[in-house]
Amino acid sequence: MHIISNGGAFVARKIGHKLDTVLHQQETREVMEGGTNRQDTLLFAKRLKLGFQVFDSAPCYPGIKGGFNVIKHLIPNPIGIPAAVLFALTTYIVPKAISFLTRKPTQGELFWNALLEDKNCGRQAFIYAENDDVSDAKKIEEFMEEREKCGVQVMAKHFDDSVHVQHIRLHEREYSEFIDDVLTNMEGMNIGKSS
Repeated sequence: MHIISNGGAFVARKIGHKLDTVLHQQETREVMEGGTNRQDTLLFAKRLKLGFQVFDSAPCYPGIKGGFNVIKHLIPNPIGIPAAVLFALTTYIVPKAISFLTRKPTQGELFWNALLEDKNCGRQAFIYAENDDVSDAKKIEEFMEEREKCGVQVMAKHFDDSVHVQHIRLHEREYSEFIDDVLTNMEGMNIGKSS
């Protein structure tokens, strides 16, 4: 599963939630029969256990800086900066204030924690850069450390100079070699399991 930016991370989280639901039903025998959709979900779950999740410029920690920079890049100046400020206020400051008052985590915190606790794939690879102003390299490194503590096998490719989701454009050879390494590692692990 190749996951690009938080758009991909949101999809991966939704898939993880669906897998958790179906696998829980399987374990508790709540659903004894199921159609093709359920069988496909179970097959996908088995394949994901054998594979890797490759995060490219993800996951992006849901913070004010990243949110501001997303909008600033999407909307040209002179509208971009005010729009980015408004976006940052409404998507970060207001939810943080509500979270503080209600003593409940924000949707961003729930999303981040769900990714940290996901058990659907035991191998994850991360492609990220120091120069990325949307996904914070330090937060990705913290995320990788936490995943390793959970027993997840982690591989990483770090670049200094590429920006958000542009790593393959600046470093096509190194990017492709890293993906080849990920696939070789996956193949080696699965051959070992089947023998």
